[in-house]
Amino acid sequence: MPELEDQDEDQEQTKGWRKELEARAKKGDEAVKRLELMERRDAFRSAGLDPDDKKLSYFVKGYEGELTKAAIVEEATSAGLMAAPDPAAAEHPAAGTLDKIGEVASTTTPTGNNEAALRASLEKAYDDGGTEALMDELEKLGVQVSTRQ
Repeated sequence: MPELEDQDEDQEQTKGWRKELEARAKKGDEAVKRLELMERRDAFRSAGLDPDDKKLSYFVKGYEGELTKAAIVEEATSAGLMAAPDPAAAEHPAAGTLDKIGEVASTTTPTGNNEAALRASLEKAYDDGGTEALMDELEKLGVQVSTRQ
């Protein structure tokens, strides 16, 4: 008789397998939709647009282009929803710092003729004190750092 009881348990367990799989698939589909919505909202935020802004909500909902910052900014600018981006302002304040480090490394000899030692000292300055310490170290080496605020 234990065999019959085992069969009954197996049948009960397998009766709901399809419903369970359908429920899991539905949850998966819902999760994918939420993820896509979050990625879409994030793309608009990275382009400088607030997806919760009532004035922009129609644009956000109706936009069908690529979800890249450049594409969204271009479309929003052409629609008059935002000003054209200033290319000079888009550049990071520390842009060119690595180029300056390379220039200094090739022309300066702080610890002999060792470029690796220079890079190590600059990395140590950054590790110890962050960007400010790195800028201080570069200024000590004669690099003009114009990104100070």
